[in-house]
Amino acid sequence: MSIIKEKNMKGCWIGYYQYFSKSLSEKFWDMKTGFTIEIHEVDGFNFKGMVKDDIATGGMYGEGTIIGKMKGRHISFVKKMPIETLIMSDGSFKTTSRKHPKIYYKGYLAQNGNEVEGVWKIKTIIIWKGLWPFIIPSSKGNWYMKREDK
Repeated sequence: MSIIKEKNMKGCWIGYYQYFSKSLSEKFWDMKTGFTIEIHEVDGFNFKGMVKDDIATGGMYGEGTIIGKMKGRHISFVKKMPIETLIMSDGSFKTTSRKHPKIYYKGYLAQNGNEVEGVWKIKTIIIWKGLWPFIIPSSKGNWYMKREDK
């Protein structure tokens, strides 16, 4: 098994995520939402960076953060976005003034050290609107990213 070195993770990564949650319309399953991740800090097997989604392909607004870990070729990180974006039942997107729920990513670094693919998940959450609970079901999907050549 190869070991990830700091230089393998630092830098700019370009990728996309897709949905395959049963709670969403199938029209979202083929949609690829682009993103860019800049990993700027690596400490042993821990890393930190910034993430920005592509709004034109259905991404969330604002610049978020990622905090992750590496073990062998396995990678996991949590994506935190500053503006909540919800997909409504009619397929439209709605933003709120709240922070988006945490998104959990897990993946596997390819042998070449320049590509990662895996799965992501948002856990079910409950938001209170006055006295009424509003349940946002979990979402999940797959993702892929590749190191940007400079």
